Amino acid sequence: MRISSSDLTGLAGPESASAQELQKTSRGETAGSSAQIGGQNGDRVEFSAGLGQLAKAISTYAANRTAQVQKLAALYQSGGYRTDSAATSRAMVSDAIGAGAQ
Repeated sequence: MRISSSDLTGLAGPESASAQELQKTSRGETAGSSAQIGGQNGDRVEFSAGLGQLAKAISTYAANRTAQVQKLAALYQSGGYRTDSAATSRAMVSDAIGAGAQ
């Protein structure tokens, strides 16, 4: 995320142009034009391309997780789902010990 301001002198007072524009946006007014203070553009915020990549990764994870849950549900319904009780108990004990250490 990159934040830039063309008015860093503090002339905007306690409420900057971006805060005023945010208030306009929350009331339903458009925020398409830049706010002007003393003939200069107000603050501007740009989100990096990494944010788009993060959203894509989260979406992919959710789709993969859904597919895995559906696969396990089908196995369970067909009677083909078998658990390893020893592995389950080890994981439960390990989790309990780990929670106690925190």
